[in-house]
Amino acid sequence: MFNVSILAYLPFRSWKRSPFVALVAPFVALVAPFVALAAPFVISVAPFVTSAAPFVTSAAPFVVSAAPFVISVAPFVTSVAPFAH
Repeated sequence: MFNVSILAYLPFRSWKRSPFVALVAPFVALVAPFVALAAPFVISVAPFVTSAAPFVTSAAPFVVSAAPFVISVAPFVTSVAPFAH
């Protein structure tokens, strides 16, 4: 059981006067509605993300090994891109 007497030692009034809280509070107030709107989407997508995690971790070495090839081909792709229309 939580000891209620410890609440007497916590600085509940002083944190409201903190300059950090004064700086962060407007940003939190601005972002909070968007977080609330995104929450149902995040909750619905979470199972797919967690089920894809093993695939992502197993594919990571192939992605890393392909990186030098992608880097070497990139200049050619960017030089041909204007003519691809």
